[in-house]
Amino acid sequence: MAEELGDIIINARNVLGRRVRNRDRLLTTIMWGLYAYLWLPLVSLGAWYLGMQFAYDLVLRAGGPDSLWSLLFWFTVILLTTALVVIVWSWVQRARFADNERRVSSPVIGAEEEMAFWDIDKDTLAHYKSERRLVVRFNEEGRLEEATPDRA
Repeated sequence: MAEELGDIIINARNVLGRRVRNRDRLLTTIMWGLYAYLWLPLVSLGAWYLGMQFAYDLVLRAGGPDSLWSLLFWFTVILLTTALVVIVWSWVQRARFADNERRVSSPVIGAEEEMAFWDIDKDTLAHYKSERRLVVRFNEEGRLEEATPDRA
């Protein structure tokens, strides 16, 4: 079974601890926030330009303050409608996918198969599994060459 995997990169989410997963989520959120923040000057410039032209046209040319209040009313209606659509869509998607894990988990490999795949004995395997972090080196064929504990 270990030979079927063929890939030496291990992608098993259930092996990661809660702390690592939470750290990754936090870093992803921070990076997306930074990305959105970098767009802010361009968005502000466009909104300022469009807002100034729009307000000028409506207030001075199209009927004064009554026209402005009508615009604000319809803007609020459209904003609330959009928010309602997004909220309903989110609830529907949560109902559809909340308890449905679509990722395929990695097959469970027994200790004997793992020892045969890495060509190590039982004590070495137990030592590797007891370490929190290992620095692993592979040769050109992808075979395990060395694994030492990372004390950093």
